[in-house]
Amino acid sequence: KTLVSVVKARDFPVESDANKLVNSCCISYRIDEKPIALGADEDYPAWLWNLHVDRKPRPIAEIDINSYAYWRRIRKETLKYWNSLAKIDGWHRKDHKETCNHAEKFYKEWSQILRRDSC
Repeated sequence: KTLVSVVKARDFPVESDANKLVNSCCISYRIDEKPIALGADEDYPAWLWNLHVDRKPRPIAEIDINSYAYWRRIRKETLKYWNSLAKIDGWHRKDHKETCNHAEKFYKEWSQILRRDSC
């Protein structure tokens, strides 16, 4: 028998003050301090507004061909393709990675028969 302990989930208070949500950054700050105030959009660097924050990756046509991200994505897609082929054919298995002749390892009788017929 095993004992299972039940832990109550803690409910964190949700900020409902609209003024505070619009004018301050609602991240963790010390209890005694005031919330961190947000500045105007012009106070922040221009690249901040161009960051890709979607969970879905960008289409490959939108990525610059000379960037690291483009070639990393190409490599990832290629490996995904090769792994799908390996899964279908079975050459990802451990026993298929050895350097010996596959015909002799898996079909010993047939390889011997073929050698006799070819002579």
